[in-house]
Amino acid sequence: HITYHLPRSEDVRLRVYALTGQLIRTLEGGIVPAGMHTVVWDGRDEVGQAVGSGVYLVRLEAGDFVDSKRMILLR
Repeated sequence: HITYHLPRSEDVRLRVYALTGQLIRTLEGGIVPAGMHTVVWDGRDEVGQAVGSGVYLVRLEAGDFVDSKRMILLR
């Protein structure tokens, strides 16, 4: 589960990347209203195939705000 808060409505991109920089999956894309939001990543890539256990980066872009965090996927 990935939770984030928006103080106002923004154009949001929430993406998961491998440590190599390869895009694994886009979880959120488009205008999102203000408030708390939770997105569930099921451990699959863009074509629906399960990815392996490991460390991944989740990157949130919302307007001028950009932040990345590490997350661990355990199978």
